[in-house]
Amino acid sequence: MSIPTPYELVKRLGIIDWFAGLPTLQKKGLRDCQYEAVTELEKSFRSGQNRALMVLATGAGKTYTACLAAYRLLSYTPMQRILFLVDRNNLGKQAEGEFGTFRLTENGDAFNTIFTVTRLKSANIPSDSNVVISTIQRLFSLLKGEEIADDDKADDEPDIEEDVVLPSNPNLPHDFFDLIIIDECHRSIYKSWKQVLEYFDTARLIGLTATPIPETKAFF
Repeated sequence: MSIPTPYELVKRLGIIDWFAGLPTLQKKGLRDCQYEAVTELEKSFRSGQNRALMVLATGAGKTYTACLAAYRLLSYTPMQRILFLVDRNNLGKQAEGEFGTFRLTENGDAFNTIFTVTRLKSANIPSDSNVVISTIQRLFSLLKGEEIADDDKADDEPDIEEDVVLPSNPNLPHDFFDLIIIDECHRSIYKSWKQVLEYFDTARLIGLTATPIPETKAFF
């Protein structure tokens, strides 16, 4: 008879705590900063916080660390759908590649063979998507019900000055995502576009940056 994992025990016992089934993170294969970032993130969520800021130096593997956090939360908590939000298409492509090569999983399988990873290229999100990668601009268009052209240059427009205004009936339910990871969150991705993030009011938020500014710290 195999010994049940913490996650299996939590389900059998009917424990409601979302994060009670997270197994202890092992240091093997991780840099100290990556291990500390994920450990502190999970501790923060366990304590009831809904926003977290992960500050990692350039070159320290921010996206890899985010992949690890996403894998553990999808594997060992009730979370089912994560949004990875970027403000430039090249960052979205890089993230998609990182999720495809990430293998620090229980069986060593690639992340995208265990969970479905989708980079948003049209006004449709496949129902089986576990990780949706999108620019903030493209997500806003989706909420407005607009057609989305698969044009990688269309979203790389300059930052806007005025706050965006959501439609009265957005095209996705407010609880569509369980978690939103915001890449390079020191930029205006949460300033002018703040309403887009706040619309998904049941999702927990993780900000990724190497250079937090006071506004970033205040938001997260």
